[in-house]
Amino acid sequence: MDDRNRESKKNKNHCIEEDASAVASSTSASEEEGKNADAADKSENADAAANGKNADAAEEGEIADAAEEGEIADAAEECEKAETRAKDKNADTTANAAIADATEEGQKTDSDGNVGKIHTVIATVDPGSSKEELLSALYPFGQMIEKSGVVAFPTETVYGLGASALDPVGIEKIFIAKGRPSDNPLIVHITKTEEVFELVRSVPEKAMKLMKAFWPGPLTMIFKKQKIIPDIVTAGGDTVAIRMPDHPVAKALIEISGVPLVAPSANASGKPSPTMARHVLEDLEGKIHGIIDGGSSAVGIESTVIDMTGEPPMLLRPGGITQKMIEAVIGPIERDDQLDEIDRGKSSKKKLNFSGKVRSPGMKYTHYAPKAQVLILRGIREKVIGKIKELEKAYQKSGQTVGIITVDENLKEYEKGSCKNPYLRSLGSEKDVEKMAANLFAILRDFDQTDVKIILAEALEDREMGYAIMNRLSKAAGQNILYVEEEN
Repeated sequence: MDDRNRESKKNKNHCIEEDASAVASSTSASEEEGKNADAADKSENADAAANGKNADAAEEGEIADAAEEGEIADAAEECEKAETRAKDKNADTTANAAIADATEEGQKTDSDGNVGKIHTVIATVDPGSSKEELLSALYPFGQMIEKSGVVAFPTETVYGLGASALDPVGIEKIFIAKGRPSDNPLIVHITKTEEVFELVRSVPEKAMKLMKAFWPGPLTMIFKKQKIIPDIVTAGGDTVAIRMPDHPVAKALIEISGVPLVAPSANASGKPSPTMARHVLEDLEGKIHGIIDGGSSAVGIESTVIDMTGEPPMLLRPGGITQKMIEAVIGPIERDDQLDEIDRGKSSKKKLNFSGKVRSPGMKYTHYAPKAQVLILRGIREKVIGKIKELEKAYQKSGQTVGIITVDENLKEYEKGSCKNPYLRSLGSEKDVEKMAANLFAILRDFDQTDVKIILAEALEDREMGYAIMNRLSKAAGQNILYVEEEN
């Protein structure tokens, strides 16, 4: 019994030991697994930490790149701003230099009547630029005008010499620079039809029709003026001439100046009107504050002028808008008697330089004259050509250089023989009278660059635009006209 009990206890203890060993083994395995799990967790955590660091590093790299890109963008923007400021500063400096001259002191004359030297700023602009680009480019010139300066600019007719129409100080500088008589009125230029009502007392219905038909364009209309218009503009008269130019540079300059502009032709008084910036430079460099080069003027002669203060309206100066075109809109108009007398050479200089107030520029004085004497020959084509050839030989024999103005259709008649005249000039084809008008003043000015002493010019037919051309040519000749058919 005791042996069995001892054996039983022995087996029981053995089982307990086995169980304990199993538990210990299990515990050891669990601990090992736990350690392995911990190691794995630590490894994963380490990997996660490494990945996190890498992600952070990548993010920081991206942020750094973004920051760098931002800095580059900011730098580029600052660079652009700096360039803009530099351009603005240069523009301001240029404008200020001219504006500094746009003072009363800048145009004082000496005892001989010579105008004090002025810094003339010259800029080339593209008329085809956008309105915003033109306004930006012309800003310095608008500043000149605001400071009573004088600026030459292109219009579709000829180059004009601009100053504020409301500034007597600036306007006086125009008269000084041109050497223009103070009793010769000026034309006011605007950009909006409604501006007319601020400058004049009343606008007839016929004037409204003409505005609708021909503005903007080369048509000037005369009205009774408001008190806002200085007397210096109208030569003391009670009427004012107004037009709306059809040239992008002219319109932009008026707009950026913020006021209507007076703008007589930008030439020395009495000389041919300028159709290019270089013509202005020849006459007025050092006498005006700015010249805007916008290319050649398309029409080439000054605007048509019509007086709307009476009934019927009266044509005072022919131009690009012809009498026939006007009458198609408002019916019959009258023509000033002086026009035909001047164009036919039958108006005496005494009558041309009459005393009293005039309504329109170009009515009182001889204009458009080149340095050489001009003789116009009227009559039958063949006789006119023959007479010009005869006079050419006579003048050349006396030692004088002769220039000839003809048309394309007659060129061959002058080119016959072995001695072609190097100063033979054509206005263009009779089939394109508008082109002939555009060429007239340029040809007269080109003769001024030669040693030509006398210019023999064929008269044109007095029809439409030809009438306007003959008006200018007759004044250039001082009404020196020879009627060939009356010669024996």
